[in-house]
Amino acid sequence: MLEGFTSTWKMSFLPGDYLGGFSDKDDVILDLRRGSTNEAAFMINEKRSNMSKKKREKQLTNAKSAYIKGDYTVSMPDAGIFVFNAKADSAHSGKEHVDQKIGLFLDVFDASKTKLNQNVVALVILNTEVDDDFLMYYEHPDNGDGSK
Repeated sequence: MLEGFTSTWKMSFLPGDYLGGFSDKDDVILDLRRGSTNEAAFMINEKRSNMSKKKREKQLTNAKSAYIKGDYTVSMPDAGIFVFNAKADSAHSGKEHVDQKIGLFLDVFDASKTKLNQNVVALVILNTEVDDDFLMYYEHPDNGDGSK
């Protein structure tokens, strides 16, 4: 690894806005909140609805993210491991890609101790049934490790 660059698995829930595409501040498609329970609200970015299906899907790490909508509670059965549970009173699309799935917060690109002075935290939601199937959402740069 290059001098000053690190990668870290975050152990705590990091609330705030999450983006569908890396550093695309206009593509907020997930809002994580703390309260009496941790919660997640997946949304369709209506500003991108005029795009062709193919173009929209190419903007995302996983094309499935373009169609996920609904509210979830997020439990933490162990440090750094989060499980998404669909709320019964919420309309869902793409529920099969999120409900009962494991999420991890990864600081995939921490260059905060280099001249770049930036880092990128991603929430990765794993499909434990298929090795190469995962969803990835990038923390909004203004959020800074769940500080919002």
